Amino acid sequence: MGDVLALTGVERMVVLRGLPVCDYSFGVTRVSATPVYNREFLGRNVPMPVRLVSFDPFDDGKRPIYVTQQNNEALYVKLDEGRVRRWLAANGVDDLPAEDVGLGRAYLESYEDFGQFLDAFKDKDRQGRIPLRLILSVRDKISSFGKQ
Repeated sequence: MGDVLALTGVERMVVLRGLPVCDYSFGVTRVSATPVYNREFLGRNVPMPVRLVSFDPFDDGKRPIYVTQQNNEALYVKLDEGRVRRWLAANGVDDLPAEDVGLGRAYLESYEDFGQFLDAFKDKDRQGRIPLRLILSVRDKISSFGKQ
């Protein structure tokens, strides 16, 4: 099994049993069942994107938060950093840190808020290319792995 993992760029994989997980969500509802709703504004109907609205607070002023606690299984996967660096470089990520700086450290130190709509990462001028940066590339890969 170790040879297969090494060939795929996985340095280490461990099964975690009984991993405590706490899922929570705030009580919210959508303004409309459709992606766009018409809002009255200055005597006109203006199409607006649907937004979430929190549930009304309880009598004591607190808002509902729904919680589920459970023990799950998970996989811890550590990728071969050299291989990840080569992949990022081959795919045009040009802000890689020096070899003596770990990718994890560089990612955390360069973290920036993506904003509500990822505006900093959109191709606003329609040039067909968004500069690939470490922070965005890593976020995309983590998001992709999480959805598998």
